Amino acid sequence: MWANATFWWATTVAEARGVRMRRAARALLAVCLSTLLGAPAAAESEAAESESELIQRVEAYFDGVTTLESRFIQTNPDGAYVDGVIRLQRPGRMRIEYAPEAGLEVIANGAFFILVDHRLEEATYLPLEATPAHLLLREDFRLGEEISVLGVDRGAGLVRLALARKGEEAAGTVTVTLNADPLQLRQWIVEDAQGQRTRVTLLDPRFGLVFDPDLFTFDNPYGRRPGGGN
Repeated sequence: MWANATFWWATTVAEARGVRMRRAARALLAVCLSTLLGAPAAAESEAAESESELIQRVEAYFDGVTTLESRFIQTNPDGAYVDGVIRLQRPGRMRIEYAPEAGLEVIANGAFFILVDHRLEEATYLPLEATPAHLLLREDFRLGEEISVLGVDRGAGLVRLALARKGEEAAGTVTVTLNADPLQLRQWIVEDAQGQRTRVTLLDPRFGLVFDPDLFTFDNPYGRRPGGGN
């Protein structure tokens, strides 16, 4: 379950139904991490910029995100792919909808991370603060605090950063690739502790949109969570 998860994981939709809901959550949060890196940022000279300055610029990149909407394509370790749409509003709100044939979606409503499998007619509630999604949806984000920077690579107009949850680096990594000047996300790869790699690509992300607050609520048709509420 995500309450015991240590990092951003990923897997196929087929596996998700074979090993309960945890592996589906891995794939969904892999998307969440990388989309937060896709906000516009000020251009600087790659040649003159130090590594610490680049890290600060990426932090500003995160903090510049208020809302985001994007289609995405995800390639799983077995070569299969799935697509969908992510909508995000910081702090604390998110909704990810996979293509209809997958029957999966995730909602963060400010308090809970809710993983919904419409085919199994199940909804799993976890405290948002107990999941990796909380790091991405918080009001501020600081590299070097909650998230370690394991490596920075620059060249040919690109920037790659390898990231991990601080203190749990052996659990897995995510490597993001961005255009260097100005910063613009191109691709990311999530690698788990077993070396399984998942690649995610955003398609035409849009920022600064206004969403209906109801988008981030969930009226559970499959039974109430413990304690009630939505």
